Formats: sequence, C-alpha cells, structure tokens
Amino acid sequence: MNCMLNLPRFSYYSPESVASFLTGSKWLNPRLIALVEEEACPVPTATVAPGGEGAFVARIMDLLYHYSAVYDSLEVGFSMQSQARGLVKRVFLGPE
Repeated sequence: MNCMLNLPRFSYYSPESVASFLTGSKWLNPRLIALVEEEACPVPTATVAPGGEGAFVARIMDLLYHYSAVYDSLEVGFSMQSQARGLVKRVFLGPE
C-alpha cells in the first residue's frame, strides 16, 4: 500500500487522522505500507516575495515536482489499464 500525506488539493490531516487511516488500512492486510510525506522543496521559495511573479513560478515548480512524483509512483505500482490506477487518478488527481 502506498500512501501520500498532505496532497496539494487536500487540507492538512492531523496526526490522529493519519493514525486512524493506518489503523483502518490494517483491514486490507497489506504486506508493506509506504507512507510518504513531502518535505523537500526543489525551488528555494524563502527568498521569493509572496504574491510576486517569483512566488508563482516557485509554486508551479513545487506542483510540477509533486505531480511528477505521483505519476512516477503510479507507473511503478499499477499497470496502465488497471481499474485501481483509474480510481487513484480520479480521487487524488481529479477529473481528466
């Protein structure tokens, strides 16, 4: 089972919410759970003025980095025509 916390489209989840999710996931009896929490930022946003053009570019770069990691994990975890892959894309990436 591969899980990502704090996706850009969703709100912050409390530690209790994450613990509840992991407890519920035990029902699926996975052999391995990979829990990912993104901390690194490839673009140094601390030096960018909020609301400026640089902030916009930094945000786009952050999202590009994030979604490329999501799609990379989909490539590894699911076949191209998998129903599970389609469900993951609809829930976490939105309508196409």
